[in-house]
Amino acid sequence: MTRQFTQRSLAMVLMLCLIFVAACSGNNGGNNGGGNSGGNKDAGAEGKTEGEGGEQAEAKPVTLRIMWGGSQERHDNTLKVLELYSQKFPHVKFQPEYAAVQGYFEKLVTLSAAKNLPDIVHMDMAIMEQYVKRGQLLDVSDVDLSGLVDSKLLDAIKFDGKLYGIPTSLNGGGYIYNKADIEKYGLTPPSKNWTWDDYFKFAEDARQKLPKDRYGIQDQSRAWFHFQTYQMANGKGPVFPGDGTVHIDKDLWMKLQQIYMKYRSEDIVPPADKTVSFKEGDPQMDPIASGAVLVTGATVASAGVVENLMPGKIGVVNDPTAAEGGGWSQPTLFWSVAENSDNKEEALKFAKWFLEDPEAGKIMKTARGIPLNEEAWKAIEPELLPGQKLGKDMLEMGREMGQKFYPLPAGAQDFEKIYNSEMEAVMFKKQTIEKAFDKIMAAAKDAEGKMAEVK
Repeated sequence: MTRQFTQRSLAMVLMLCLIFVAACSGNNGGNNGGGNSGGNKDAGAEGKTEGEGGEQAEAKPVTLRIMWGGSQERHDNTLKVLELYSQKFPHVKFQPEYAAVQGYFEKLVTLSAAKNLPDIVHMDMAIMEQYVKRGQLLDVSDVDLSGLVDSKLLDAIKFDGKLYGIPTSLNGGGYIYNKADIEKYGLTPPSKNWTWDDYFKFAEDARQKLPKDRYGIQDQSRAWFHFQTYQMANGKGPVFPGDGTVHIDKDLWMKLQQIYMKYRSEDIVPPADKTVSFKEGDPQMDPIASGAVLVTGATVASAGVVENLMPGKIGVVNDPTAAEGGGWSQPTLFWSVAENSDNKEEALKFAKWFLEDPEAGKIMKTARGIPLNEEAWKAIEPELLPGQKLGKDMLEMGREMGQKFYPLPAGAQDFEKIYNSEMEAVMFKKQTIEKAFDKIMAAAKDAEGKMAEVK
């Protein structure tokens, strides 16, 4: 895809998995009731619990249903972590279910409607709100994460001041660029804290120096998240501020769209038919790897994918900035415990262990993003491929001026589709930007009503 922040908001680290499998194994063989505590802190590696009077008692066997989505690498590594956990806590077995991203989200919707979520469920910040509003995720605010997650990051991932999952990793957004060809054609590469003016100047300079069928940047006019990044950097706040409203600053929106309209007419960005055919991570259709453009947006996960296609040729930089900074860096992936689980205590114990155990982090590597556990990162860093290290570089680059991540909220999915389709019509010269704006704002009003209805 292009710099389609519509998909970025779904999953930053979830983006750009090339080949997935769906599988399910094991049998649900336990029913160990549990409360809303932070896990059975007295359980040891031999499956012991401390009983009355301090004596050691055998822990009751329990099988935890656990489900996640993502790449084959994430599947393989997670299964190894589950095996490790069962070795340390023999009374705990797992019934794992996993799938590629799209299939996972679809299955999650089905299980949610049936009120049959697994004990432990992979959650993404981009979809989490709807499950929180339905009361389907356990409030884990009482779990002590001090020393593991700093207070600023915790505040950024709470809903109405409450935490509904144990974060597993750091994610973030930024830009990747073809540093080899930027040097080849005598262009100035993007640098830390570059501005939106720098971004547009790069696009215009590239047109003067690149062959006709190559471009400096993409046409990102159809992505609502791209506009949100621009609007936030200019101090006008997010499109979805979290209060049930949709906020689009008309003057800023028109300014950005007029720039892209001008760029299309002057061949500064790829033509519309080429833009809509891009597919990130595909060797032939990825905007960077195919050679079509030199700079595009990315996440921690996608940066490494493209680097693997072009070893040694990719550089990273933070999002363009303005008066209020730009870009984001925070946890977006979680292990959440289902409110309907009969095994809450054991499920929550696993979720916290996954975050704090360095050995688990070493097994996962960067399959869920950059480990929050610094000890785990130090352990895996020497073994990582260059592409896997790029994500960490991107996070560090954007930390100084990064902002909070504001995903597409529950109830606003139709808005995303309409925004995309109306701006595609503009790109193909089938309607004016004025007409598109009117339709997008009508969709925004509709989204506000649907967001209010989500329970």
